[in-house]
Amino acid sequence: MRGGQRDRAQPGLAFAEGVEQESQRRYLLELGVPVGQGFLFAPGLPPDDLARRLAAAHAR
Repeated sequence: MRGGQRDRAQPGLAFAEGVEQESQRRYLLELGVPVGQGFLFAPGLPPDDLARRLAAAHAR
């Protein structure tokens, strides 16, 4: 899990990268970090799968 960073669009909003375990998510919430990404939420995608998903979402 990597430390929080600041989002330029919303100053003061911290987010975490590399969240892999539920215990990490709970700890981050206790620290006031409500936004995260990592394998806990979704595994990485091969480029072709990502392209298909983005095209399908755009078509809606």
